[in-house]
Amino acid sequence: MILSQIRVGLPQEIDTASGTIITAIMKSEVSGPVMVTDKGLEGDGWGSPNVHGTPQQIICAYPQENYAYWENSIPMDFGSFGENILLTDCDEHTVRIGDICEIGEVVLELTYPRKPCATLNKVWNNNEIVKLMSKTGKTGWYYKVLRTGTIEKGMPVKHITQDPSQPTVFEAWMSNIEK
Repeated sequence: MILSQIRVGLPQEIDTASGTIITAIMKSEVSGPVMVTDKGLEGDGWGSPNVHGTPQQIICAYPQENYAYWENSIPMDFGSFGENILLTDCDEHTVRIGDICEIGEVVLELTYPRKPCATLNKVWNNNEIVKLMSKTGKTGWYYKVLRTGTIEKGMPVKHITQDPSQPTVFEAWMSNIEK
């Protein structure tokens, strides 16, 4: 896997068809090094800190390859899902709950699938986004920070451990929505 983009953003008011909301889903690409702490990426924040930004979901990751699917259904630009990091050569079928990854000196643990929220539909004025993310399992996932440090675009993402007995992100998501 390669870290193809790093994106950060702070909460801001966004006017939507259903009213004004406060969200940090609008994230901008960062070109240089970014500090990763147990509180998140430097320059990043959450519009709803009581829902987002818990220690179990400090970094939101999304597979770059998923954007090919969106191009053919609802065209979306990189970063449209509020992800902090965009990764190549992986998807929800290849990464597993509990995976430990290293990006330079930073060590992350994959905690669970990202749960798409209504903010996506509101910001992009399209009620199909969350429905399609849920149906396809193209949700992305969250990491918690085990070791802090600096990351930069283009760095390799190395699996330190992957337990094949743990579900993939796709399996975990699908078992969750079937309940």
